[in-house]
Amino acid sequence: MATRPLFQQIPWCILALGLLLRLGLFAFAAAGSGTERFFTPDSFGYHALAKTLLSCGEFSGIPHGMPELFRCPGYPAFIALGLAAIRMDIYGVILIQILLDVALCFLTFRLGIMLISRKTGVAASAIQAIFPCAVAASVRLLSETLFSFLFALALILILDRKKASVSIKTFSAGLLLGLACLVRPLALPLIILLPFFPAFRCRARWRCGAFIALGAALVLIPWMARNQIKTGYGQLSGVGDYNLLHYNAMALAQIRKDIELTPTWQKLVETAETSLKKSAPDPRNDPQYLRFCRQEGLNVIGSHPFAYAFAHLKTTLGVFLPPATEFLEVLGITTGNKGTLAVLQREGVRAAIQRYFGRQTWPLFLSVPIILLTLLIYCASLAGLLSLSRLAIRKKRLRLADWGFLVLIALFFILLPGPVAHARFLVPITPILSLLGAAGAAATAGRLDARCTTHPSLILPLARGGSI
Repeated sequence: MATRPLFQQIPWCILALGLLLRLGLFAFAAAGSGTERFFTPDSFGYHALAKTLLSCGEFSGIPHGMPELFRCPGYPAFIALGLAAIRMDIYGVILIQILLDVALCFLTFRLGIMLISRKTGVAASAIQAIFPCAVAASVRLLSETLFSFLFALALILILDRKKASVSIKTFSAGLLLGLACLVRPLALPLIILLPFFPAFRCRARWRCGAFIALGAALVLIPWMARNQIKTGYGQLSGVGDYNLLHYNAMALAQIRKDIELTPTWQKLVETAETSLKKSAPDPRNDPQYLRFCRQEGLNVIGSHPFAYAFAHLKTTLGVFLPPATEFLEVLGITTGNKGTLAVLQREGVRAAIQRYFGRQTWPLFLSVPIILLTLLIYCASLAGLLSLSRLAIRKKRLRLADWGFLVLIALFFILLPGPVAHARFLVPITPILSLLGAAGAAATAGRLDARCTTHPSLILPLARGGSI
């Protein structure tokens, strides 16, 4: 039977729904005075770097012209291109992000077709279209939407089993992963490990892994060489070293009262605070400062590894917080930057709610639909994970290696942030959670078993002549 062309398979009504939701939120944000509702504290740094790129052609820190080490150039370059291409300032950039996020719904649909069936792909794209944290991220000047699009496109190339040049597909996937890492450098450990995961099943799997590594290296090495030549700091970004002391080690100190700030630690913290108050040079672009942060952070964490493991796992649950506050801030009902996350980690949910909402409790009731929808998606994703595990135990014909590959990626993004955990860290894996949610919905309806025994796309690669 002939296969319908791809454009006839696209769930246009779902893509339209996703577009309308995002444009509606965009309209509310644009209704405010200026563009402040699109911004978060991190957004200002990205925007300043983009303007410097446009005006001077340099990627340097603001306002003292130091070579930028803390942020990678991917997202500021994206903003700069948007500002140059569409003369609408930030509005044009956000509109491009919205289109990318709708395209991510289509990529989720394609992943569903590849892993189970078209119906599952439609269900997964529908979940992605209404996923609250994805919708909120698309109208904020943050790097998550661009990163998620590049990362999902790379996953499709890796998991695709159509008869085409595997070398070209995997090399292209490596290039996309490298670009994604220039957008969000915290994903570098995953990109280093990805070539070693034979998620695709072909006899030349190590060659495929080598092509992924080569593609990523061609993108990342020039930026690391730039940092080494200009500053002697040959890392991709200074964000990891900075966070190691200011967030990871500090989280440990909060649960272990016997840990006292050393003179070096205290001086590093004071330097960062002073730079914010007096508009001094940003120490996050100082290679010597970043090295001190790394050394001191490793010393503190290395002296209490088990206590830190507990602190990390405890705080990383913050990635599952429903993004209700993001919607309220975009709508102009509340304002952020109140230190709520720190209060949540120290004192719990009730104290964080009091800190954020103060005496105005009525906005909390507006958050209820977002919270319920988010929890419903989480429950469906968990049901899908349990159902797939049950089918794997019963040895159903399931693309088990591919699902395991996606679950490991999801675990990486969930466990990575620790003390800096926020709902935005969940955005890159919303397509995976949407796929699991679609599988959970199918299992609840009693249809997943039937699909796993009849649909040809679920047959193990061994039946196609591949190696396990």
